[in-house]
Amino acid sequence: MPTKKSPEQLQQFMEELQASFLAKLGLKAELFAEISHQLESGILTTFPKLISEAHQLAGSCGTFQLNHLGMLARHIETIALSVDASEIQQGDRLKSLIDSLKLFVNEVEQVLIGPRNFSANLLPELEMVQDVWLVLNPSALRDELCAQLRAFGYPVKIFSTFSECIEALRSQTPALLFSEAVLADQLLFDQKELIEIMSEHKRWLMVYSATDSFDLRINAVRHKTHGYFVSPLDIPSMMQRITRLFDDSTFSDKKVSILDDDLLLAEHYSWVLESAGIEVQVIRDSRVVIPELLSFKPDVLLLDMHMPEFSGAEISGVIRQYESLSSLHIAFLSAERDIQLQLQALSYGADDFITKPISN
Repeated sequence: MPTKKSPEQLQQFMEELQASFLAKLGLKAELFAEISHQLESGILTTFPKLISEAHQLAGSCGTFQLNHLGMLARHIETIALSVDASEIQQGDRLKSLIDSLKLFVNEVEQVLIGPRNFSANLLPELEMVQDVWLVLNPSALRDELCAQLRAFGYPVKIFSTFSECIEALRSQTPALLFSEAVLADQLLFDQKELIEIMSEHKRWLMVYSATDSFDLRINAVRHKTHGYFVSPLDIPSMMQRITRLFDDSTFSDKKVSILDDDLLLAEHYSWVLESAGIEVQVIRDSRVVIPELLSFKPDVLLLDMHMPEFSGAEISGVIRQYESLSSLHIAFLSAERDIQLQLQALSYGADDFITKPISN
C-alpha cells in the first residue's frame, strides 16, 4: 500500500511534471513548424505523424491547464483527418491547416515566455469530506436521520427549502445530498442549478418520496441519482447504502494499472491516484502488458486507446483472451469524441470510456 503523498509533495511533483510537459510542448511546436513548412512546399507525407501528434496533444494539454492549446490541437487533427491527399492541393483546407499549425506554434511560444505560475487547480482533492446534506421538511423523520448520520460520524447540514440549499451549494458542495422529491410543491428535478452543481462536482444525489411514483423513478434514473427511497423510509437500508457509497469511494484497497504511450500523462495519473492511497502500476511497454497484469493483479486498467504500435482496442482484445483477466475492469482513455468510434472500441472488451483531458 503506497504512502499517501502530502499536499507539499504533490505540489512539488506537479510543478516538476508541468515543467517537463512545457519542455515537451516546445519540441512539439518545433515539429509543427517543420510540418507547416513541408506542407507549404507541397510535401504531404507527414499527415500520419501530424494526426498522431495532434491527437495526443488534444488529450494532454487540458490536463496541464492549457485548454486553448488542446482545443487548437483537436482542430488541427480534425482538419488533417478530413483531408484527402489527392484533393488537398486545391488549397482551401491546406491553407487552413497551415494557418492552424502556425497559430499553434505562436500560442506555444507565448506560453513558454509567459509566467509559469503553478495553479493549485492541478492538485486533486486529496480526501473527500464525507458529509451529508438533508433537504427535507421539518419532521421527526428528519431529526431521526440527522441523529443516525451523526452517530455514524458523518457531518450533517439541514435545509428546509430548495432555495436555501442552492444558496449554500454556490460556495460549497456536500459529498451526498439526500432530498425530498417534492418540497413545497416544487419538484427536485426542476431545480436546474442544484442538479447542475451536483453533477458538475460529481456529488451523489439520493431521493426520498412520499409516494412510489413511476414518473419520479424515471426522473431519478435520468438524473443518475444513487438511491430512491419511498415512505415509510427504511433508515437502516438507507444507512447501509450511504456507508457502502463512502466505503467504495475511498479506494483504499484498490490497485490500478496504467498503459498510456504518453508517459508524462501516465505519471500524472499515477501521482494523483497514489496521493489518495491507491496502489498504481505504470506499464511502459504494450508487449509486456499480460505478464505485468498477471503479476500486479489490478482492479482497474486505464488503457490509452490510441498508441503507436497497437491500439487500445487490440490490447483489450488480447487481455480478454486470458480467463484469469476476464473480470479486470478496463477503461479506455482517449481524446476521441466520435460516439461510433467509442462504441466500436468498447466492443473489444473494455468496460468504460473516459474522454481526455481528464481532470484530477
